[in-house]
Amino acid sequence: MTNKARNFLISMGAIYLALVVLMFGFSSQFGQERNLKAFYVGYDKLTEMYSFEDIDENLIEFNKIKNKVLKKFDLKTSEFVGQAFKITYIIEVIEDEENEYYFGQATITKLELIELERNKDPDEEVPV
Repeated sequence: MTNKARNFLISMGAIYLALVVLMFGFSSQFGQERNLKAFYVGYDKLTEMYSFEDIDENLIEFNKIKNKVLKKFDLKTSEFVGQAFKITYIIEVIEDEENEYYFGQATITKLELIELERNKDPDEEVPV
């Protein structure tokens, strides 16, 4: 691999990490458990990502899920699509196998089914 290609990959890894930090908060939050409430959207087999949507329809994706959670809630099926969860998760900074760049890995550590309503669009017409 050329130095130019290596530097490009390092730059891309830094950009990705910066985006993860912005999406999930400041870097001091890495490794600390955090919570959010969201609706389950589904599992993408190709990217191996678990997708959720918050009440404002913002997409949130997780790279991993603890085995004990997956045994309780098999998110690889469509059974829980559309259901609301309280999600407990951590974000860890992971170094790639070649020690060339870092990325954020979001892992679900706990799930709890909850009642949750989506935000209503104030411009949406309500039938009378």
